[in-house]
Amino acid sequence: MKGFQERLAFFSFAICVLFFVSCDAVPIFIQERNIFLRETSSSAYRPSTYLLSSSLVYLPLHLLMALTLVLEAWWCLGLQGAAQGFCFMVLACFAMLFTGNAIATCVSICINHVVLAYAVAIALMAYFALLSGFYIDKDSIPGFWLWLHYLSPMKYAYESLAINEFGRPGGPCYLAAGTMFDNTPVAPYINGTTINKAMMGMRQVLAGTPYSKIAASTCLRDGPQLLITTLSVNELNMWENVAVLMGFGVVVRFVTFLLLVRFSKAKQQ
Repeated sequence: MKGFQERLAFFSFAICVLFFVSCDAVPIFIQERNIFLRETSSSAYRPSTYLLSSSLVYLPLHLLMALTLVLEAWWCLGLQGAAQGFCFMVLACFAMLFTGNAIATCVSICINHVVLAYAVAIALMAYFALLSGFYIDKDSIPGFWLWLHYLSPMKYAYESLAINEFGRPGGPCYLAAGTMFDNTPVAPYINGTTINKAMMGMRQVLAGTPYSKIAASTCLRDGPQLLITTLSVNELNMWENVAVLMGFGVVVRFVTFLLLVRFSKAKQQ
């Protein structure tokens, strides 16, 4: 289970870093507000043009940041999935930056004060992290707060990375029968002889079951099983999670566009 927990800790750290880094977009519109009003009032360009250009200019940077993070972590942590898993993780990190940037831009349009806008953006990111499944399992969240869990884009980022890493059949075993006593009070008293005796007793108890021939090397928990039993990840596959994450970014940018149009018309009047 050690490798499993280490990878989950890295995923939660990486997701928080990417979303909080996206808050760098908060002061941009606040600084460009007067320029935006002057140019749109003189019909130099439309709000949609401003939003599209400001979004496109970030895309190469998002891709570079996602690729850099994955390149640094992939071989260092020994992540699974080969080339397909590597490319998917780059895509997922890109989607996180895309959505985080959209949220930060929307906040900067709603609040005309840099410090206050930063505070609101960071508070939103903290809420996303709290209810995403990093710290509180979905099954442990009270029912009246569960809808907020599904509104957190970090939930879909977390599950997409977890499925990409642990959801592939034939992956490593994270809990073998011979290691079930590791990190327990009885671990100092366990050796090869006691493990073999324990396996003999378990074979007798489990006679007639699929585990009637259990041995120290028998895998009790692999990646797909841990996704369901430990993380309760069984609703969407990894591609659907990334699609929902990108959808968050698109919807927030559309809301941002509506705010820009209303803001521009109000100032012109």
